[in-house]
Amino acid sequence: MSRLLVAVALRLAATLRPTPVQHRAPPRRLALRRASPDDSGAPPRRLAYDANDDTTFQRLAKSKNDEDETWRRIAKSKDDAVDVFLGWAREDAAFGACLRVVALRRGRFGGDVTPERWPSRLRQRLAPGLSRRDAARSARRAVWAEKSYKAESLRLSWTELQAAYAERERVVAHVNGAAEELGGKWVYKLGLLQAYAQEHDDARVPSAHVTACGVRLGRWLGDQRRFARTGRLEPRRRAQLLALDGGILLSDSERAWRAQYGRLADFVRREGHADVPRNATERGARLGLWLLDQRNRADAGLLDPVHAEKLDGLGVSWSTPREARWDAAYEALGRYAAARGDCRVPANFTTFDGRKLGQWVVKQRRLKRAGALAADRAALLDALGFAWAPNDRGDAYAAALAAFVAREGHTRVPRKHREADLGLGEWLAKQRRKPVEERPPALRRVLEGAG
Repeated sequence: MSRLLVAVALRLAATLRPTPVQHRAPPRRLALRRASPDDSGAPPRRLAYDANDDTTFQRLAKSKNDEDETWRRIAKSKDDAVDVFLGWAREDAAFGACLRVVALRRGRFGGDVTPERWPSRLRQRLAPGLSRRDAARSARRAVWAEKSYKAESLRLSWTELQAAYAERERVVAHVNGAAEELGGKWVYKLGLLQAYAQEHDDARVPSAHVTACGVRLGRWLGDQRRFARTGRLEPRRRAQLLALDGGILLSDSERAWRAQYGRLADFVRREGHADVPRNATERGARLGLWLLDQRNRADAGLLDPVHAEKLDGLGVSWSTPREARWDAAYEALGRYAAARGDCRVPANFTTFDGRKLGQWVVKQRRLKRAGALAADRAALLDALGFAWAPNDRGDAYAAALAAFVAREGHTRVPRKHREADLGLGEWLAKQRRKPVEERPPALRRVLEGAG
């Protein structure tokens, strides 16, 4: 019996003895490689796995770490984002265009550009980081889906989701800030101009306009117009502005001038001449006053040569209407003198074309006495033998003086002397007290001839 009990005990102990564990080497990660063709040259039919090659997995892991580090740098500050973008621009020359597009859209949409509106090249660069928020969302939903989730796991998933959102917002802000700095503020303001044109259907921003973000867009556009006039606007920028509006580089004054020029062209086509009356209007605009202003500016040397050339093309006379009327009256007086032999025009005389020449002559005498007649006009009238004092019988006294000089040989006429029933001495003494230019022309000729 004792032997039987010992045998049973030994068998039970052998059954309960632990089985020795066989320690194996940890399995190596499998590297995917393409099997080599066999000696027959036929291509391999399947992919072979080399468990001893870790190069592929190390390279993927390094790339993942680099992407994470780049994302963290961009999220850290705008300056770090600038450094990252400069490095990418050195590797890819076309990346600079992505930054300019972001800066342009930032101005156009009036704020930071979201990743959905980034250029595809930039989104591809930052795709791993942009997916972090979605991954945090998925993790949060997975925790909620568990039937027996723990409160701690739920809290951690919420914290990670909030951190992913905050990190993404920082990246978006830093990307926009770096794009504005590297792409240039000019591109940003061009975007603001595009937004203004889209909202108002017109890119002609008033000079005092300030955007909601505080940019003085009207002043900036005025600067671009000034640069264009002086030849300092880059051709690429000029083309971008003209593509938005063909007349955007015209100043408000230039645009108004062209509008008046168009009205003048319509007047010339309809009337056949450019002699616009002073009070004439054209399509509600005071065309006559505008043309008078152009003549005054030309007289002062302030008229743009390009404008002057265009007005010449329409046959504009540069004499003011007043000057033109004076010239026409002077020509009429010349014709009267040629026909009558003198310039003694009766005060009520009117030419055949309705010009009141007599009144005009009276006005010239009055201006002469008041000292308001221009010297060049007085000289022109003297050349015609104009009678400045027609009522003093100057020509008759001059003829009497000429007879006295021919007989006596001098002009020293006694004060009481009479010649041809005229008080020549008294008259001559009176004329000598006047300035030379106010003496009758016939008397001046006699005195000059007598020496």
